[in-house]
Amino acid sequence: GEIGGLTVVSHTAEESRLVVVSPAIDMGGLASRTVTVTVTPSTNTDYAISFPFSYFLPRRAVRFIPQRALDTGGTRVWVEIDYFQYPADPVVYFGGSALTVLSSDISPHNDVLSSVLHFTTPATPAGSYTVTVEPRGCGPNCDEGVSFTFIVIDSSQPVLVAPVPTSGPFQSEEPLTLRLEKFPNATTLTGLSVVYAHAGSGLEETVPQADISLQASGGETTLTMRPPNATAAEQVLVTVVATVVGGFEKRVSLPFALFDGTALRLVGVTPRQFPTNAPANAVKRQLRPLATLLLANVPANHSDVAVVLTASGQSAEPVSVRALADAIGCSVGCSRTEVTVRMPPMPRFLATYQGTVTVRTGGGGPRAF
Repeated sequence: GEIGGLTVVSHTAEESRLVVVSPAIDMGGLASRTVTVTVTPSTNTDYAISFPFSYFLPRRAVRFIPQRALDTGGTRVWVEIDYFQYPADPVVYFGGSALTVLSSDISPHNDVLSSVLHFTTPATPAGSYTVTVEPRGCGPNCDEGVSFTFIVIDSSQPVLVAPVPTSGPFQSEEPLTLRLEKFPNATTLTGLSVVYAHAGSGLEETVPQADISLQASGGETTLTMRPPNATAAEQVLVTVVATVVGGFEKRVSLPFALFDGTALRLVGVTPRQFPTNAPANAVKRQLRPLATLLLANVPANHSDVAVVLTASGQSAEPVSVRALADAIGCSVGCSRTEVTVRMPPMPRFLATYQGTVTVRTGGGGPRAF
């Protein structure tokens, strides 16, 4: 028979504790084999003891962590294999491509029962990959290795699609709608929320996934959710947080201004820029172009509208004031008024000007912004 190793752990007159190391044996093609182990004291063979011991063919098992990584590569993956060839000299194939495994990547504490090593993921497109670890030189159809499936996750972040909402009245309950590209699909999305960070109060409110409508079509995803809760005008940072398999988060943020929807405000100016002079008969002439202002919430009983340029103090000459139809799709502060003014003579150099619009009501009280 074969001779195994033996170590005496402790010994007294009543008992002895021993550790027996089993030797390798020929299984003879069997899945399991039972042998008789006999321990014989060298000083007194009459005290020999025997007991049955079973051998079995090794079943290679593999454990690895993490099980997912981003497509950018560079993630270290630890692998533990039971009953791998010892001493270990492994080759790692990631999706069929051989990776470099250095001696420093192999644990110095390996033994015939367990081998530990690590490899670094390459940069590769997102998807599922078969990773195979086998002894070097094992050759085609190697049956001494192990394989497992490794998930590579798309690292790209969602992108907002125009038109992107930038502001809204704090009194409105109209839903906020965002359109995005490169948003995770339903098979990889495990969590979704929208966070409103209020600059004024420093508070954050979270809209959970259950309160967010998600529709995907043609590579574009539309998210619809309630607007931020506020009682006054302030700046809010809106952040969409999408969690995908593996716990990775994909984020996209945008600033959103909450304004008083009932206050007098400027909605738009046409044109946004214009020349101050033009040549005529080889002489530059000063121009006084027309500008059209679109105002919201102009009182119905207004008596006049004045526009004064802040920097120069010059006044623009009112040409016409015309009430328009209410804005479409509006819930708060929907009235619109078109004011056309003739600009005052401007200096002959490039400059950016700001102005103050004052609306005087029939009662004489001015409202300015």
